[in-house]
Amino acid sequence: MTGSKLKLPAGLRGTGQANGSPATLDIEGHRTRRTELDNYGKVETARLGVAVQALEVVKKGFEVLATYNELQSTRAEWAGRVEVANKSLEMAQIGLDTARENNAPVSEQLAQSRESQKRVLELFDTLMDAAQHPLISREDKQQITSQLLQLSGTLVSLRK
Repeated sequence: MTGSKLKLPAGLRGTGQANGSPATLDIEGHRTRRTELDNYGKVETARLGVAVQALEVVKKGFEVLATYNELQSTRAEWAGRVEVANKSLEMAQIGLDTARENNAPVSEQLAQSRESQKRVLELFDTLMDAAQHPLISREDKQQITSQLLQLSGTLVSLRK
């Protein structure tokens, strides 16, 4: 066992005997290092891009929150306006009901007066038609017509 040793390839031995000059090894080391740095730069650039996109998402989120807050304030403002309008409507309804109650007797009197006037005018029309009957004398027709005209003048003055 003492005679068997592990034999490593020349490139892996640390004895300094490599198959190439030290300048060639330095160039390959620099190339390897440059490739590593390029790859590291690409990874970091990608990370930076992801970070920028994440910041954009956060910015959009804040814009959404600001819009939501504006919507809520507008909604509260309009809810207040609706409440004020409903109170005004209730007050107007109460005023209308009060006015109707106060005007009910006057309205009833007016309706009765119109009904009476309607009957009087119907009677007037009937008398005018009767005054034109051919069997009534001319003098009676004139007298009835003058009385009906006086009556119609009185009705017109009462109506005012």
